[in-house]
Amino acid sequence: MDLPGFEDLPEIEYSPLGRQVTRTGVTVRVLIYRVPSEDLRWTLEIEDHLGGSTCWDSTFATAQEAYDVFEQHVRLEGIRSFTQPAARS
Repeated sequence: MDLPGFEDLPEIEYSPLGRQVTRTGVTVRVLIYRVPSEDLRWTLEIEDHLGGSTCWDSTFATAQEAYDVFEQHVRLEGIRSFTQPAARS
């Protein structure tokens, strides 16, 4: 079904590497996507349980590279870093 006003939105391709991930009782949703008509590079976005999101400024050549960056961030900063407000200076 086409919704009025949304006909011109580009098609988004989601990677099958995107999924819900739970560690130490915290669940986030990993989104890896691209708009093939505009860019072949992948975007990495993480959604927390409240609907807040963290989106990387850089894009990635492959979906696997994007997922690996997510895993590295979790190893270094912990999964809770996606659910806590950023420190303000």
